[in-house]
Amino acid sequence: MRIILASFALILTACTQLQTAATPETEAAAKMAASEAMQAEAKTLNRMVAILSDANTLYAEAADMSTDGEVAAELAGLAAERRQFGSDLQTHVAEMGAMPTQRGEALGTAHRAWTKGRGLIQDDTLIAAEEVLRGENYLIDEIAAMLDGPLSPASRDLLLGQLANITDDRDRLDGICKALAKRR
Repeated sequence: MRIILASFALILTACTQLQTAATPETEAAAKMAASEAMQAEAKTLNRMVAILSDANTLYAEAADMSTDGEVAAELAGLAAERRQFGSDLQTHVAEMGAMPTQRGEALGTAHRAWTKGRGLIQDDTLIAAEEVLRGENYLIDEIAAMLDGPLSPASRDLLLGQLANITDDRDRLDGICKALAKRR
C-alpha cells in the first residue's frame, strides 16, 4: 500500500504545467462567484486546459522520440499549437473571472510514461506519431463532449474554431501514421 501511495505522489508531482500570467479581474471574479453556470463553465474549460497541458508535453516528448526529422518537426509543431490553445483558454477563463488552471492531469503523466516504455521495444517514430494521433482523437472527443454542454457563445466559438483545426491536424497525422506503417 505504501508503494502505491508513493507512486501516486510521484505521478502527481510529475504533472505538466502550463504557466500563465492571466488572472481574473475583480469585477469578473465577482460575476463568476455569483453564477453557478459560469463556475461550471470555467471548470469545464479548465479541464481542457489540463488536457492541453498534457498534450503539449506528450507531443513534445513524442517529437524528441522520433528518429525521422520531418515527423519530429510535425509533432513539435502540434505541441506548440496545443500549448497556444491552452494559453488562449487560460486567458479566456481569467476573462470570465475564474482562476485558470496551470497543471495537467495525473492520467496524462501516466500515459506519457507508458508511451516511453512502449517506445523502448518498438519503432520510435511510428509509436510517437500513433500516440500523438491518439491524443488528437482524445482532444476531438473531449471538445465535442464539452460542446454538448452549456457554454457561453464566446467559449463555444473558441472551442469550435479549435475543433476544426485539431480535426485537420488529426487527419494529416493519420496520413503520416499510415505512410510510416507502410515503410515497416
